[in-house]
Amino acid sequence: MQNWQAIITDSPKCLVYRLFKKELGFEKYLDILPGNLCKILYKYRTTNHMLPIQKGRHLHIDRNQRTGHTCVRQSLDDEFHYLFECRFLTESRKKFIDNHYTSQPNIFTLYKLMNSKHCHTLLRLALFCKTIMSNFK
Repeated sequence: MQNWQAIITDSPKCLVYRLFKKELGFEKYLDILPGNLCKILYKYRTTNHMLPIQKGRHLHIDRNQRTGHTCVRQSLDDEFHYLFECRFLTESRKKFIDNHYTSQPNIFTLYKLMNSKHCHTLLRLALFCKTIMSNFK
């Protein structure tokens, strides 16, 4: 357990992941969602995608320079940004994510959303993650 905690604490790749993954253990969404949506949510949660935050890491671009790819705002283009802030995704976000998660997003709402046990919430989250990732292939 300590080794796992040290790995995610020390890895710059895990900055968002460690905000919602507090314990080592089986994730309930793996039992709730169909296989194709599990895979999408798994990839989003573990930064196994081509969002600018990851693409920039592979291209050795400083983390603080990975900004402004889809928005006028110059905020960091990470998983949190696309889930809650990106103006380019406003309509999709309204379609898939309940307003009580998006009205005042912070790390607590990220934690609650990513750790939801509700099938409907997880299904819509996975579909929104699919929409996000489809913009960055």
